[in-house]
Order: sequence, then structure tokens, then C-alpha cells
Amino acid sequence: MARFITYHNAPGVNLDTLEDLRQKVNDVAKSQPETIYYRSWVNLSKGKIMSECDALDSASLRRWFNDLGLPVVEISEMDLIGQAGMTTLAP
Repeated sequence: MARFITYHNAPGVNLDTLEDLRQKVNDVAKSQPETIYYRSWVNLSKGKIMSECDALDSASLRRWFNDLGLPVVEISEMDLIGQAGMTTLAP
């Protein structure tokens, strides 16, 4: 497994559609347990989403998001994770 950050354009996302997206994430996560979704950061005014996930590889992660209906603009594999004064190797 590797840690990835994904970038998405989602111009239609808003507070009303976030609940539907959350449910889709749960459904796709159940059907593809080899990918682990952690969190997303959303800019509603610009229609941008950035997500953090673990996956076997970038191709399987791209399929996961395509099944979610949220195409990926870019996928970046992470080597290190820093947080409040500490740094660890990504899984």
C-alpha cells in the first residue's frame, strides 16, 4: 500500500450534494476495500477537492474515484507525512 493525494475538479459540488457524495464514498469503499479513503479538503467556491487515500497503486486509485463519479486530475504518491512537529514515512 502507498499513500496518495488526489486532486479533482468538481464544479457542481455544494453543501446539498456533499451528502450524496459521502454515501457514494461509503458504497465504493465497501465494494473496493483494498483502497482506504481517509479525508478530503473541499473548496466549494472553486469546485476543487483534494483527498488522502491509501491504495495498491495509482491505477487502482484512479478506478476507485472513477467508480465514485469523481475523475482524478492528478495523483501524487507521498513519501513522507509531516504533522505538528513530526515526520513519518508514508505507508
